[in-house]
Formats: sequence, C-alpha cells, structure tokens
Amino acid sequence: MSTDTIETPPTHLSILQYNVARSQTTKDCILNHPDLAKHHLIMLHEHYWSDYKKATLSHHSWTIIEPQHPEIPSDTRTRAAIYLNNTKISSNAYASIPFSSPDVVAIQLMDAESHATLVVNIYNDPSKDTIMKLGEFLAQQCWSNNYIYMGLLVAGDFNLHHPLWNKDGYHIHNAVADKLLQIMGAHSMDTILPPRTITFPRANKAIDLVWGNNFVQQHVIKCKITKNEDHGSDHLPIWMLLHLTPSQPETTIQQAFNYEKADWDELWNQIQ
Repeated sequence: MSTDTIETPPTHLSILQYNVARSQTTKDCILNHPDLAKHHLIMLHEHYWSDYKKATLSHHSWTIIEPQHPEIPSDTRTRAAIYLNNTKISSNAYASIPFSSPDVVAIQLMDAESHATLVVNIYNDPSKDTIMKLGEFLAQQCWSNNYIYMGLLVAGDFNLHHPLWNKDGYHIHNAVADKLLQIMGAHSMDTILPPRTITFPRANKAIDLVWGNNFVQQHVIKCKITKNEDHGSDHLPIWMLLHLTPSQPETTIQQAFNYEKADWDELWNQIQ
C-alpha cells in the first residue's frame, strides 16, 4: 500500500498543494474525494472560478479563504485559494491576512502549542509584479510585527526558472527568480520540495515550489509529489506533512434530558 494513503497522525499537519488548471471537474474531485479528507489544508492555484456566479466553488466540509483586500473588487477572478478542513482545523486557529493581489492568499495558522505560522499561497503571473508585492508583504508581516511568526511557509505556482530548482541542462534563467531568491534569503527561507522535482510534466518543468523558514524546515516530515492524488490536472499535486499538532475543533456533547424527572405540572403552570 502506498504511504500516501496512510491516515495522518493527530500530531501531524497535512497540506496538499495543487494547480488545477481552472478545471471544475478537477476541483470537484478534490473537494469531494474521501481520501483527500485527511488533509488539513488544500492550497489551490488557478482554481475553477465561475464567470456566471462571479465566485468560486464552496463546500460544506471546507472553509474557503480567498484573496481579500480593499483594492480587490468582490467580483474579481481569483487564482489562489486555501481550503481548510472543517473537521480538522478549529475556527479560531486561523485568520485571513489581506494581500493586494487576486493571485495571492495568506493566513495566520495557529497550532495546538500556540505557534503562529504565516501560510502564503501564490500564483505568479510573470506579466505582473506579484513577486515584488510578496517581498513587501513578507517584510511588513515579519519585520513590522517583530517576527510574531515562528513559521513561514510560501507555496504555489511561481512560473519561474532558475538552476536552483530546474532540471540539469535547463538553461532558462529568469531575472525575477533572482529577486525571489533574495526575498526568501532575507527571511532565512529555503526550498523544501527537492530540487529538480518536475511538477509540470507536459513541459518537463519545475515551476511549483515550496519555501519554508528554519522552523518549518525542522518540522517537515515529507514534501513530495503525490501521484495518488492527481485528479487530471496538467500539474502534479504536492503533499507536505509537518510535525505540527493542529488546533482541533472542539466537540461539544450535549447532555440528554431526563424526562422521567421532569415536573410536568410545574412546566404546565409556567406556560399558562
């Protein structure tokens, strides 16, 4: 049996990252497939967005966090989203953080030990200044807040090429990739997904990346392609397993009424 199908221990945080190539069918499969219910977070890029409803897909089992910022109109097509598993993540364990781009979504995630991790999901359109905005955002969140975050995790489809993560012999080198490396280096972040991992097999390229600071790197158990959870996109999904105990939702057990001890005469007098 594949290790991908083993149930996540309660002391581990499971995250799936996936570019679904705007496919409604692929996104439906992800949100409804029982095997994917083991994940605490699903980070999607180029997810399906309905032009008719001017909205993305919702699901009763998942809470969706999309890019939120006063500069983003409510009917703007977004290309990044984070889905949180309602049965595995407490509602008071996360908070959305505004980012001025419809292609980036960020949350603060608290684990059971009160460690705060900044989680950023990004779709980088090379024609835009998203990477520059990312650098400004991280500086504001970290330096201005005196590094309240123990963990920094930035993942997504970066659409950038660099010898650090591309396959051997691939010589395309984007100048923006150098800027990305500078930004990550400023926050002691490094790539977690092994270099030269092909995530876009149609073009045999590595463009989906995962970055983490020292805290995240120390808690990573796995970060790998998981073909078992490929639901037909032209990208391959990435599975991250972190040794961080999630903040579980509280389950309240309601005490059953003992009708045999009810004073029915007194109740009747009160409702007259």
